[in-house]
Amino acid sequence: MTKNLGQILAFFVPVILTCIVAIFGGVSTEYIKEIFNLAFFRVFFLVISVQILAHSFKYSHFDKDLLRFLRAVTKDMRTALFLLPAIFGLLPMPAGAMMTATLSDTTGDIIGIKNKLKFFFNYWFRHIWEFSWPLYPAIIIASGFSHIKISQFVLKQSIFLFISVIIGLIMLYILIPSKKYSIYHEREENDQWFKLSIRALWPIFFLIVLILVLKVDTLVALPLTTILFILWKRISGKRIIEILKKSLISRTTFLILVILIFKGAIEHTTFLNSFVKFFEKRTSPLFAITTLPFSVGFVTGLTQAAVGVTFPFLMPLFSQYKPFAYIAYVSGFMGVMLSPFHLCLITTKEYYRVSMKEVYSMLIIPVITIEFLAILITRLI
Repeated sequence: MTKNLGQILAFFVPVILTCIVAIFGGVSTEYIKEIFNLAFFRVFFLVISVQILAHSFKYSHFDKDLLRFLRAVTKDMRTALFLLPAIFGLLPMPAGAMMTATLSDTTGDIIGIKNKLKFFFNYWFRHIWEFSWPLYPAIIIASGFSHIKISQFVLKQSIFLFISVIIGLIMLYILIPSKKYSIYHEREENDQWFKLSIRALWPIFFLIVLILVLKVDTLVALPLTTILFILWKRISGKRIIEILKKSLISRTTFLILVILIFKGAIEHTTFLNSFVKFFEKRTSPLFAITTLPFSVGFVTGLTQAAVGVTFPFLMPLFSQYKPFAYIAYVSGFMGVMLSPFHLCLITTKEYYRVSMKEVYSMLIIPVITIEFLAILITRLI
């Protein structure tokens, strides 16, 4: 009963909040048209594309190729829970954590861990790069508003990338002690290592080359990679239909639609700007640069929104003390990491069938730790 209630709330809370925003946020006459714009359909198509590729991995047993590769390079299968999402995390895309959800799921089954741990490590290590990887738009936006050179902003933010990796690894090795994971006693032959790496990692490298090197639009790169993968694995027509049904007709897809509509409502009304202005005038500088970005990040589930909406109002504080920009960025990102409207969170939560209570039980302490350290360390840099 509690689980069903949680699922009902997950669907209807965004709908109710959208109505509230629409009523009190100053709706324009072209409100519906503004929400269902090209950006809306672009994000929705990208999320569906990610789900199709992820389900293709699952139905083709691609995880076995990856696990054979990992067996060739390490005996500790916990390494896979770190490496797989971290590698895919170099590619910013909506619901990107779903790309490794099935792979982390298989690894977790081998190790013998609960779904909430599979969720946490897949979700956490997927997002370590967002602290400083310049391909994430929020980094560029934050650098511009704070008037800090992008190279310097990336360098300083790398401190928090390092901290997030350390926190994740500490939790990995504490929560999954040596007696809880499987060791492969028979390693693959050394001369098989290169062949296995190509077989296991080519979709990742192919995407990286297309998007980062050749500058191919993600809308093209994802479907192209998926088509080539399906042909390579010779996935049957019946399986392809199952993959499409799983990706298009599901609770996750419906929930994504609801969340995207809510985000559109937030972005195309005066609600956020009014909230930020009201809040800014009534708080201390430190409270403003932490709470404002965090709140907007939590409500939208987008780091670029947390930065884009709040940084213009916080610029006077940045001019007084530049490092405030680093605290504000980290705060906004931490709000996104806890947001029930974050597409990575909601899609992988649904995939692993974990409750919001389990999600927050895993995330709260790491998020608070990073927030505290951001305030402490930023005072020193």
